Amino acid sequence: MKKILTLSRFELKKLFIKKSLMVIIAFMCLFNIINIVRHYNIYADGGLNDGMFNRAKYTVLKLYGGELTEEKLNEIYRMKSQAQELAASGNYSLKYDPDKYYCGYAFGDAMIFIELADEAKRLADYSDNFSKLVSESEELLKKDFINDYYKKINQKATEIYSSRELTALTNNKGISDFFDYKFSSVLCIILLILGTVLIFTADRDAGADVYLESSVNGKGKSAAAKLIASSLYTLALTLLFFVIDLISFMVLLRIDGLEQPLYSLSSYFSTPLTMPIWQFIILYFLFRILGFLCITAVTSAITVILKTPILSVIASFALFMAMIVCKTYCLSDSKRWINLFNPLVPITAPKYLKRYDAMNIFSEPVIFIGATALCVLIITALAVCTVMALSSLKGASRKRGGVKNV
Repeated sequence: MKKILTLSRFELKKLFIKKSLMVIIAFMCLFNIINIVRHYNIYADGGLNDGMFNRAKYTVLKLYGGELTEEKLNEIYRMKSQAQELAASGNYSLKYDPDKYYCGYAFGDAMIFIELADEAKRLADYSDNFSKLVSESEELLKKDFINDYYKKINQKATEIYSSRELTALTNNKGISDFFDYKFSSVLCIILLILGTVLIFTADRDAGADVYLESSVNGKGKSAAAKLIASSLYTLALTLLFFVIDLISFMVLLRIDGLEQPLYSLSSYFSTPLTMPIWQFIILYFLFRILGFLCITAVTSAITVILKTPILSVIASFALFMAMIVCKTYCLSDSKRWINLFNPLVPITAPKYLKRYDAMNIFSEPVIFIGATALCVLIITALAVCTVMALSSLKGASRKRGGVKNV
């Protein structure tokens, strides 16, 4: 094991001394940050968004945010009523007055308070609305025409959505944009394919593969070291891009309220998860690691089979494109099972956890993302076994060919 770890360290060193790869990684990180700033810098003046209006909304939210008491709700509703009356009458000043209005304009302030009140009402009514849904689900269970599978779904839904409530108004809406952001994943996959192919073809390009595969450190030890090195490279890249994304969104969108439950987000109001948002961020990171490790393992297997860097990169990117097509178009119940083996699904896990998304597996409702995670883990293990088996066979054939141990 010590030899394998030593070899892994050498493999990583060989990878990271390649200046061209480091330049590409740095460029990708910078490109990613620029893309986030370009699309999500909502508090800046100019561009696609009205920074002054958004800054005013943030100021009002900080004034009325926090615990939603009855007194605070009444005050917010009162401000909404006044805003609606003002907007309906048309009797308001068009003059810019930053000393009197949060955004500088009377009508703008009216829209801010209407939007704030709607969000406060959504949070305050959340418990009652889901209590009604749970009651309807319980009544549905008593119907004779419901088959066993749908009865099980309703039973689970009743358990999941019971006793939920929201009691705080925070500025956590922007974290949904972080969960939906996919551009960095594409960049990360490109870098993973390039790095993994480099790790598995560097010895061949240097002409050292003949001696290494037939040496005492061959017979799978070299392959195991390369797999560990590529896995560490994957973990490092995943962490790098994840941290860049999270910090960028947190800073640009001034996100807070991560201690609130995940279902406090409007786009996750029917999620089956009850954990706080900060815990879901960690879970999302783990799902991304799983998906990226699977892509790394499959790329490793492709490279060991095809041997040459160019063919390996082309085949890996072709497979990546096929994954995108399957994820995009295989959505019906008859085709959805294909995506159980698609590593892009755990990479985009939040999409599948916005609601109770189950599959019928042997007449049992199984959470789709959970079943996919298990299948992707199996694919990863099979790819690793393929790499080890093929590398051991090549090492044995080299010895039979007459190359001495070194």
